[in-house]
Order: sequence, then C-alpha cells, then structure tokens
Amino acid sequence: DGAPQFWITVQYDDDGSSETLRRDHVKMLIPPTATQSSLGGPLSDAEAFGGAGDDQDDELPIKAYELMSELAELKVEAGEKEAASMLYQKAGEGAMRDNKIKTATEWSLKAAELLD
Repeated sequence: DGAPQFWITVQYDDDGSSETLRRDHVKMLIPPTATQSSLGGPLSDAEAFGGAGDDQDDELPIKAYELMSELAELKVEAGEKEAASMLYQKAGEGAMRDNKIKTATEWSLKAAELLD
C-alpha cells in the first residue's frame, strides 16, 4: 500500500529464539508511560534522568519549604485558609533556616494575612 513497513524483532523467553514481525502484528503488553520506553520496557537511568546513570547525583533542586509554599497556594485556591496559613508559616521557617530572608518574610506575611 506504499506505507513504510516497520519491523520488530521479538525474542521469546522460553527458548531464546527470535522472530522478526511487522509492527502491526505485534501487540505491546505494557503501553509506554513516562517511565517506560516506546517498546514497553523500563527506561534506563540515563533515559529517565538525562544523566550518566548511577554515577550521577540524584539531588533535586527544590527544597521542602518550596513545596510547602506551592501546596499552600493550592490550599488557598481550595478555600482552606487555615491549612494554607500553617503551610506558609512552615515554609517561611524553612526559608529562614536556609537564609532566604526575603522569601521567609513574604511567606510569613501571607500566613498572617490568611488568618485575618
């Protein structure tokens, strides 16, 4: 029909034999997700994190207090002012410990405003 043909080589677990089939004759058992390759298998560390694998430091650049402030924003949107105030207060304390004075002040003020 003029359309390009895509072929997949399948290796069977039971006897180790392999067979090459057209793509439209192969059904993936596991659909790809954010943590799987397009063929259904798990991504390697390099594919998932874009680094060199186990040699790479897995440190995330976001601090817990930053996540608390983002959660506080969601609580405000949901109308949960007391919970949001508590989260902003804790986020401010975390920022203060990390010497982020301006951010700590901003979040502390938001916490106070929500209780007014």
